Parts: sequence; C-alpha cells; structure tokens
Amino acid sequence: MNLTEFMKKVDQISGSMPAENISAFLHDYARGIPEYKRDEFLERLSFFKGENVNPDYAEKQDNLNKEQLKQEVKKIRKQLEMIDSGELMLIEVLNEQYNEWYDSSDEEYFYKDPDYIGEAIQKACGLLHACVDSELYEEGYGLADLLLLMHVEVNGEFGGEDFRLRDLGYHSIITLDYEKFVLEALLAAYWGNAPEERPNELYWMLVNAASREVTLEKLMQQSKKELDQFQEFLKLWIDYLGQRGDRVAERFLEEAVSLADDPGALLCAARKYTDLHPGLYVQALEKYKAAGQPEEGLTIGKEALERIRPCYQIRSRAALLTAEAALTQNDRESAEQCWLEAFRSDSSIENYLRLVLECEEADRYRNEAEQIYTKLLSNPAKIKDGQYQSGERKENRPERRTCGSLLFFDGKFRQVIETCMDDKYALGWTGTFMKEGMALFFLYLYDGEELPEGCREMLRKYVSSVEFRAEAYLNGTGRGTKEDDQTFFWERFRKWRTNIHASEEEIEAILERLEKWTQMRVEGIMEKSHRNYYGECAAFAAALGEVRESRGELWAKAKVMEEYRSQYSRRTAFHQELRAYGMADTRKSR
Repeated sequence: MNLTEFMKKVDQISGSMPAENISAFLHDYARGIPEYKRDEFLERLSFFKGENVNPDYAEKQDNLNKEQLKQEVKKIRKQLEMIDSGELMLIEVLNEQYNEWYDSSDEEYFYKDPDYIGEAIQKACGLLHACVDSELYEEGYGLADLLLLMHVEVNGEFGGEDFRLRDLGYHSIITLDYEKFVLEALLAAYWGNAPEERPNELYWMLVNAASREVTLEKLMQQSKKELDQFQEFLKLWIDYLGQRGDRVAERFLEEAVSLADDPGALLCAARKYTDLHPGLYVQALEKYKAAGQPEEGLTIGKEALERIRPCYQIRSRAALLTAEAALTQNDRESAEQCWLEAFRSDSSIENYLRLVLECEEADRYRNEAEQIYTKLLSNPAKIKDGQYQSGERKENRPERRTCGSLLFFDGKFRQVIETCMDDKYALGWTGTFMKEGMALFFLYLYDGEELPEGCREMLRKYVSSVEFRAEAYLNGTGRGTKEDDQTFFWERFRKWRTNIHASEEEIEAILERLEKWTQMRVEGIMEKSHRNYYGECAAFAAALGEVRESRGELWAKAKVMEEYRSQYSRRTAFHQELRAYGMADTRKSR
C-alpha cells in the first residue's frame, strides 16, 4: 500500500486502541530500534510528550508534508528545464584505456558531470516515487513526463549525442531501475488524468519510454490499489489503439483485448480494425484452436481471408490456422485452398513446397502459384533486397534467394541460371543466389539417397542460408516431426525431385556450368588468398565429383579432388579442407 493508505490504516488502528495498549506497542517497537536511531526516536517521543495535539493534527501534518513535496517537485522541475534547454550539460572524455582492436570491457568514452546533472535527475526520479506513494498523481505525472521527454546535452570534441533518461542509467551517471520507473510514471499518468484522457496520456508515455518490458498487466500489479474504472478504461484503450497503426499500438492492443471481460471484444476489434491490425484475427483464430473449436475457427478464418489484405504476410498465418481447422472438420478442399492463400500472402519456400507436395491437385496449385510468384518477380518493388520489415502489416516481399528458389522448385532451371546466377565474377557472391543455386543443382543432380560429405555440406549450406524450417512447412497440416530441418528438407526434396524431370542434354549442360562455377570460385579465392573460404571451395569441388560419380563416372570425386590439390600444391590449408571432404590423405607418414 502507498503512504497515504498506510497512514490512514495506522490512524484507524491507533485511534481505537486504549492508552495502555499504545504504551505496550511503543515499548515493544523500541526494543527493535537500532542503536544509531535511538536518540532520534527519544527526541521525537519527547516532543509529543509536551505538546497539546489537536484532533486534526494528523490531517494537517499530511497536508503539510504534501505541500512540502509539491514545492520540492516545483524546484526540481526548474533544474530539469535548465538541463533540457542545454544550459547545463555533461562533458564527454575519451577513455585512453579503451582499445577498439580488442574485446575491451572498458567504455570508449566516460562523462564528467560538473553541473551535477546526475544528482538532480536522481533526485527527480526519487520524487516521482514519493508523489505516487503520497497520491500526488498530477504532480508525479508532470514530473515523469518531463523526465521521459528530456534531452541531456553532451559536450565533447568527439561529437557526442544527447542522452535520454535510459542512457544516463546505462552510462552509470544515475542509478535507475528503468522498468520500475516507467511503471510508476504510468501509474501517475493513469491516476493523474481524467478517464477520457487516460488512453492518450498513457500511449504517449509508452512511446516516449520505449520500454519492451512494461505491460498493462504489470501496471495493474504495480498499483497498490485496484485501478479506477479499469474495464471502462480498457474499452477506451482498445478503441484508441485500434486507430493507430504503429508497433506500440500493435503490442498493447493484443494485450488489451486479452484482458477485457467481454469474450466478444477480440472478434469485435478484429472486424473493426482489420486494416491497421490484421493480427487480431490471428489472435482470435489461435484462441479458437486452443479452445478446441474448429468449426468457429473455420468460419472466422474464411472471414479473415476475405477481409485481410492479401499483401500482408500475417494473412498467411490466418490461412494456415484456418487450414488446420478445415482438416479437423475433414474439409480437405478448403485446407488446400488455404495453403494456396498462405503462399499468396507469404511466398516462402515452405509455403510453396507444402502446396506442390501435399495437395491432391498439385498441378493445378502449381500453376496458380506460378502466377502469384511471376507477378511478384515482374514488380521489382516487391522483391526485398535486404531492407528490414516487421509488424503485423509486413508485406509479402520475398528475398532474391527466395525468388531464385521458387523458380528452381518450379523446374525453370534455364531461367534460374540466366537471371539469378550472374557468373561474371568469382568473388562478391554474398547476397546473390550463386551459392544457394549451386547447392540446389548439386542436390538435384546427385543420383542417390544418402548424401556424401560434399553434397551433405550443400544441403546444410542451403537450409541454413534460406532458414528453411520443418515446423514452418508443417504449419497448417496438423502434423509434426521429430526430424531436424536438414533431414526433413532432404526427404521433401527427394519427393519433389521425382516430379521434376530434365533431359540428359540439360543435365550435362548444368554439370558443365557447375564445373565452370566451381573452377571460377576456387581460382578467385586462391588468387586473393581468402583462407576463410577454402572450406567452401573444397565443398564445391567434392560435391562436383560426387555428382559425377553418382551418375556413373568412375572415381570422379577422387579425380576432381586430386586435380585441385595438384593445381594448388603449395596450399596446405586448402589440402586440409579437401581431406575433410573425402580426399585421400597421400602425405608421407613420419
């Protein structure tokens, strides 16, 4: 309980106690007072012995304490305003002990505080706690708002940036439990504003605080008393957040609908705010799944697919949850249509392979999937080239390596080679489709089920690069697996391979390309002596030999490995990598 509630409780209990009981309590309490506080206790006790205490003494004393606290807040606000204006500032100093070439635990800079900025801000944080404890919420809210908005100017010849409150704690200029501070600031904002103003004030305080740990539930736990008109606030809060489309609104809206007493609040919000918050439909579908209500899940899932924009990736999650509900209802046709919709909204490798390997009408869905990804490829703006996207309105923009993979899995090998595998340069392959493309072609041409060293590395390289996940493939199927991602992918890859056929002429042409690319890559790496890539070169050489050998060429792997060993006879580190991928060890034993 806060100080105000505590004092009221003390007055209530002591007011009903006989004098002898209060005397006994004082005697017992005094026994536990530490020696260094005994003189202070006796002094205060003696003061009350000679005073005539009025009946309203306690109330007057409380009011006096609150007035003193208000004056302290007013005084500290003036100091904070001086800091925020840049009149007072920190001094940045280069730490001569810092060495950027080593993993130094020292900071590159430290900060001098000649204007006692840290002391003032530390005091202000303590005053916020005192305001909340004394129920001076308006004063506490104003102080917290200023602290969160404030910039502390840093002066230094190295171009230091301004600090916010959290930075001061990070650089040990103040000592601060930031999450606790934010929660107290939010409490002051909640109690210090009229009910209709609370959503706006809390929202902007959350934006300015930028705390990932704070939640509305933690705010309820932090409050020493039940939050006033909380369910009414939730309705206003949901409506306010539903009309904002940023990440803060997304995060707290998801929590708010889960806290509402009304079981229909989530679905109502999902329908009302679909454009800005399509994730609410997914949240609703997950609840139906957890509750074992597939019929409702299928109905609402179909509604979600109609209402959520197809360009949003989150629609794919809604489609897969709907597919699971359909399968539970033995509605295979609806499930397969949902798999197609999942690919339409998130054109990932897992969504494509599920479509062509699990659907009974695979050819039909392959053709529809081709139309989807062809449209994406024809629009360069829809191809992601390393830019960061996030949130529930993240759009379907597959990476270049995904686009190359989709063409490959659709059997368009010539187009993959001509448009996705630029073979002009031996170096600079990172971010291109060269490594992934070579890995896929090696795996496709390898005639066998158990992969040897080189092709096994191709499998690992591809699965790791595109971040293929078995779990993502199985979403929407109602199935699970204990296999790791690489084993699962290879099993699915072999099934896919039985449906994609290439002529011997095409196969030989691809093999010639692989041989050319391998030779080019090895020469480029050796010329620049990039030892970190010797293992990659050895893996390509091994895979080339393994593929040729699997297709009937005797001792092909040994020949290829020996050719590269002889060509670079003085590169012992390269020889070591070749041996790791199966080259015979011909060194003389000592």
